Amino acid sequence: MKFLIKIIDKNLFNVFSLIKYTFIDIKLFIVYFFANFNKSIILNDNLHQYQNEVEFLKLNGATKIKSFFKSNIIKKLENYFNNLINDFSNLSPSLLKIALNKNFINIAKDYFNTNDIYLTGINYRRSYFNNLPANDTQMYHRDRNSFKILKFFIYLNDVDEDIGPFQYILKSHKNWPLLSNRKYRWNDAYIECYYKKEAIFSATSLLGDIIIADTTGFHKGKNLNKKFRK
Repeated sequence: MKFLIKIIDKNLFNVFSLIKYTFIDIKLFIVYFFANFNKSIILNDNLHQYQNEVEFLKLNGATKIKSFFKSNIIKKLENYFNNLINDFSNLSPSLLKIALNKNFINIAKDYFNTNDIYLTGINYRRSYFNNLPANDTQMYHRDRNSFKILKFFIYLNDVDEDIGPFQYILKSHKNWPLLSNRKYRWNDAYIECYYKKEAIFSATSLLGDIIIADTTGFHKGKNLNKKFRK
């Protein structure tokens, strides 16, 4: 009897949690919508040379821009990264300069069709090859900390399919499974069945390329088969 009560209690808890957080999402969206409904949009000064890439980004949710940075700039950034274990004071100037790149800002303004752009995070990450099963960000997921979010990925080393490229499900920023907000990690089999393998954008890149993605769509870091990705 106690076992049965626990099962019923758990299921009821899940149902009520689903209802509660769905209403929270609806409330947040309504507040966001009306807060931005009457805002005037001025985009005349946001000119950049990446219009075709932004149009592809709007349609598909992710894109790659080749040779965005000179390789020596990325190598310098990598040196900072490698020295972080000994000296954290060198982090801010170089990384912040990259993050505040004028083209990044204008691409974001163009993508969101607004001048109201906020930089909310800058991260270094190093991923290593190992034999462990996929977990955490190596499983498909959607970023739910904002209704509108755009991420710029800069590899600090060349990345092929064996070095675990960033992977994105094209057009998934506009097409989600029912109640997808209630689940955070998704296995490959379900995602590939729902969207088909043809929708997978595997962002292999050379030094200096950048990847841009609307991470409200499904994405992950592919498992590494060798070396590491920075």
